[in-house]
Amino acid sequence: MRVRDSLDVKQFVQMMEQVLDSLVASAEELNRLDAAVGDGDLGITMTLGSKAVRGGLPALEGQDIGAILAKSGMAFNTAAPSTMGALIAIGAMRAGKEAKGTPRLDLPLLAKMARAAEQGIMEKGGAQRGDKTLLDALGPAADSLEASSGAGKTLKDAVADSLAAARAGVEATIPLKAKSGRAAWITERTAGQPDPGATVIVRIWEAMADFVG
Repeated sequence: MRVRDSLDVKQFVQMMEQVLDSLVASAEELNRLDAAVGDGDLGITMTLGSKAVRGGLPALEGQDIGAILAKSGMAFNTAAPSTMGALIAIGAMRAGKEAKGTPRLDLPLLAKMARAAEQGIMEKGGAQRGDKTLLDALGPAADSLEASSGAGKTLKDAVADSLAAARAGVEATIPLKAKSGRAAWITERTAGQPDPGATVIVRIWEAMADFVG
């Protein structure tokens, strides 16, 4: 395999660090987007959770990808207890379960992890695609990864394609009215605005694409 067609545990942790740094750097943007449809504190939530996870990574050295991801999800929710924190936690835990015991991350496994995260978040939050949530970006990204895996694409190309799918998912949320969560309380105001949670997924995928690219 090419160097970036699979990641070992060390590389996976490095990718996680890049993702976490990207989320912290996006805090102002996420707060602004969230203020248009909710409390305006999503960037704060992502910063608190991301910094806690990043600070806890050294203690997870020597563990497998699944354990690192699952424990990081729990750490995120502990540091940033909220609806979004709970969704991040369940998504990470379900994805981690798929990767339990594995020392390497390749495209077929990544596709399974993304799908498991989507399903876990749907069950936890009670939302579906089209409800103007993070699922509107995560779902298309998972679809794209599965299609790329079946087509035998490289990890680099597959993540790039799934990023494009996630971005298209965010764009599709703009005309929608929120149907779940706090944003549903002000549903009329949410039309014409991109979903902040879906934007979080895009920022995660951008960092992943940059790393594997």
